[in-house]
Amino acid sequence: MKKLFTYEVSDKAARFLSCENVTDLHQLGFDTEEMQRMAVNPPYYTFEVPKKKGGVRKIEAPEEGLKFLQKKLNGYLQCIYYTLQTKAAYGYIIRVRNTVNYKDILGNARQHHGAKYLLNADQFNPAKTKFFDDHHTKKVTGLLLNATIDIDPQFISPRSFQI
Repeated sequence: MKKLFTYEVSDKAARFLSCENVTDLHQLGFDTEEMQRMAVNPPYYTFEVPKKKGGVRKIEAPEEGLKFLQKKLNGYLQCIYYTLQTKAAYGYIIRVRNTVNYKDILGNARQHHGAKYLLNADQFNPAKTKFFDDHHTKKVTGLLLNATIDIDPQFISPRSFQI
């Protein structure tokens, strides 16, 4: 997505948030018939890549039409996220033109400079209780409980990993 000015981000977010039905999305330039077809039967292809320590990792990737739609939706959703972000939010914030204080991984790290510990964990789906395909919640919880640092168990429940 090209860099937008703040007013363009706000306008794009407002236009998307004003949509009340599929027809409104069509007015934003979405092919709503194609969206509905993809919602019923998402076009993904599957392939495998070898892991360093043996075995294979199964990858499910969107076909080009779905990828295009996802990128287009992402452009609107990023604008909404930008307008609603909190001071604590540093991940996945778009850069806006003529803005000096953009948020990124380095800016996030600066917020924690001098802290004794910092834990950064990927989000996961609590219904599946897995990080990706290999890391189970119980394994991660066990690692944190057995860590050499003092961690209150209430902070390492599966819900605490959600963003």
